[in-house]
Amino acid sequence: MNRKQRRARKAAGQTSPDLQALLRAAREHAAAGDAGGAEVRYQAALAQAPREAECLFYYGTFLVDLGRHEEARRLLEGAAKARPTSVAVWANLAACQIATGDRKAAAHSAAKALERSPRDDSLRGLLREAVSNRPLDADETAAMSHLPGLVAAPGIVPAELLEPVISVFARSAGRLMAAPADADGEACCRAIAACAPLMALLPITLINDTALEAVLTAARNHLLLASDRGAEWFLPLASALARHCFLAEFVYEETPEEAAAVADLARRDGLEDADLCVIGCYRPISGLVAEAAPTGRTPGPAASVVALQVTAPAERRRIAEEMPALTAVRDEISSAVQGQYEDNPYPRWVVPAIAPTARTVEGHLNDVPGVAPVSMPSRSVRPKVLVAGCGTGRHAIYTATAFACAEVLAIDLSRASLAYARQKADEFGVENLTFAQADILELGRLDDRFDVIESSGVLHHMADPMAGWRVLVDLLKPGGVMKVGLYSEAGRAGERRAQAIVRERGLRPDAEGIRRMRAEVKALAAAGDDSLRLLTKALAFYSASECRDLVFHVMEHRFSIPEIEAAMAALSLDFLGFHLPDLRYIEALRAQLGPEVDYRSLAAWHRFEQANPLAFIGMYQFWCRKSPGGDAATGTTRGTPL
Repeated sequence: MNRKQRRARKAAGQTSPDLQALLRAAREHAAAGDAGGAEVRYQAALAQAPREAECLFYYGTFLVDLGRHEEARRLLEGAAKARPTSVAVWANLAACQIATGDRKAAAHSAAKALERSPRDDSLRGLLREAVSNRPLDADETAAMSHLPGLVAAPGIVPAELLEPVISVFARSAGRLMAAPADADGEACCRAIAACAPLMALLPITLINDTALEAVLTAARNHLLLASDRGAEWFLPLASALARHCFLAEFVYEETPEEAAAVADLARRDGLEDADLCVIGCYRPISGLVAEAAPTGRTPGPAASVVALQVTAPAERRRIAEEMPALTAVRDEISSAVQGQYEDNPYPRWVVPAIAPTARTVEGHLNDVPGVAPVSMPSRSVRPKVLVAGCGTGRHAIYTATAFACAEVLAIDLSRASLAYARQKADEFGVENLTFAQADILELGRLDDRFDVIESSGVLHHMADPMAGWRVLVDLLKPGGVMKVGLYSEAGRAGERRAQAIVRERGLRPDAEGIRRMRAEVKALAAAGDDSLRLLTKALAFYSASECRDLVFHVMEHRFSIPEIEAAMAALSLDFLGFHLPDLRYIEALRAQLGPEVDYRSLAAWHRFEQANPLAFIGMYQFWCRKSPGGDAATGTTRGTPL
């Protein structure tokens, strides 16, 4: 082949026959498991054509499969320069950059791929991974332009997009965020309405930022008191904010002037769409619109508020009345906890957590960061799963979709919570999930035994957590596995400070008491209290029901890792590992205690937590296994009471 022919092939994006043969042979050796033979041929191809996109791409993806991401990244970056129109090159480069920890570069590469294939959900997933849980820099304009699409994409976890979206809004509305108390309400409205990703997020998640809360509060005030509602942005913004405030259960502060204005507006005859949306920013509109025929208007911004605040709650009341009861609720503390969650079922969630793939129990556990590899071949077919304390069902739905062919029973004390869960399971077509009212302490009457039991954030709200845990262990088949979530004494410093404020001020767990607690916490956090500043970053701080659960709970115990270890020994449970958010926790453990440390060692994690008190700031989430033939022993481990 002469030089002219080679130039023509390159212009057409083709490689020479000799080079194609080398690349084909390299791929065949790789497929046969001969990594050495494959690499020799990839190197020969690269030596022959060091700037050829196909050589760089195939060799790079081969190195990715070997875990040699830094080398792979250099090759894939070369491929992107050689063939900048290739979606596959940009996508693989983005994945490689994520693996090397350079998420900013990964966001750029994923955005390049999305520009060429804008409907590809897998590319949105790559970009979401690249931007999640971090603010975006000013030069990440390509990633910013795709944020509204990410918010609407399947599989989204809305909270993961809060930091990038808030950073985008803060960049466009810096003066408002810097001094929100002095901000003009109309300016706040215009800034929010102009920020497409924020408008998309508002109706589906809480917003964990005190400055942005103040901007939203100022905008809400303007929507209520404005004399001119003719602006194009008015109704879409009022609708989005009404749906957001409903999720937050109207926890934002309001003035007496606002309360009076809302009451006056609600008394008017012939309420317009704008009126309903504005009132819905402050109060549920369920008393203002007929449940049976919620609106005769054309579906639009007001209709979505009516559906959320009127139609869906009416349906939940019907579901609650029909919810079956597996057990009585006789225990005094169980009855008090039930009352709390009947009044305040939480969380009010919109976007489900659906597992991307249904796996066997063994396959699921072996993918969990921090959990030791397990072998459970006998539980691969139709496992029976119990979710003990399912709340409003978001995690129960995930569990039902995560375990292949599973039969899932989800129980809770609160009919209101169960009704929300049942409604959402029906909405998202989850059919292998049964809900029922029950008290864990009474479950010993059940004849069923389970392969998997999950009880997260429940046992520490019982008078004697060990008594409830023992009942669950007795319901677990020998060799079965259990996921437990318990509060960490060390990790709840901010909550303990807020609980002290509640006690000192004599605050009640009602709207006024919760707002007063939040106002004082925000003021102290702004004055430099680090533990309370961290509390204001928790999503739970931005919902009335979740604030009540977080700070005003009728019963709470907190634990240490040695107490958990003693409890598992008493219950004949083997520790399998903490359910960690990602592998960075294990990397941090090894960095502190040495590369040979056993990440399944509770003693090692206790030493780690002593040096890093906020390591388990949410709660301890861990998996354990019932010893074959093991029965729950007697004993009491209460943790530290509130």
